[in-house]
Amino acid sequence: LLSAFIVCSLGLGGRAYYLKTVKGEQYETAAKKQQIDRYDTIIPANRGVITDRNKQAIAVSATVYNIVLDPLVLYENEKEEQDRTIKVLSETFGLDASELRSYITLNPETGKINKPNHWVVLKKKVTREVAEELMAQNLKGVVYDRDSERKYPLGNLASNVIGFIRGD
Repeated sequence: LLSAFIVCSLGLGGRAYYLKTVKGEQYETAAKKQQIDRYDTIIPANRGVITDRNKQAIAVSATVYNIVLDPLVLYENEKEEQDRTIKVLSETFGLDASELRSYITLNPETGKINKPNHWVVLKKKVTREVAEELMAQNLKGVVYDRDSERKYPLGNLASNVIGFIRGD
């Protein structure tokens, strides 16, 4: 019984060693690709409006967007599409076009682009109107990450009740 246990343990240990050394990189790449391809996101809670007794809004949630660049997708597109996307993003948000271009520039030492990942946040808390204008232009390699922002139209009124402190 002891020898059978030792043989099974050695067999399992050998198999684990084989998978880690021979196939390890392949499995690691597949796992990262699976996570990245789905753009794992957090679904924010839908927070309600807080009103006073006169139905005056004290706290409301507004939909905003985080503008995210996917350099790997942008790199796979034609140069004209790359230039158009970089131009629109730099003009809309005042970003440096040469910095955006450097994200998709091929590094001669590694043979990969300078930002070989799928998620570079360019701008946070962009209004819905601006995001919809960008969406209408069908930019390649741009992801619109939906988020919410809490707004307090009446300022400090009832801040100790609704739970925020305004640090002006």
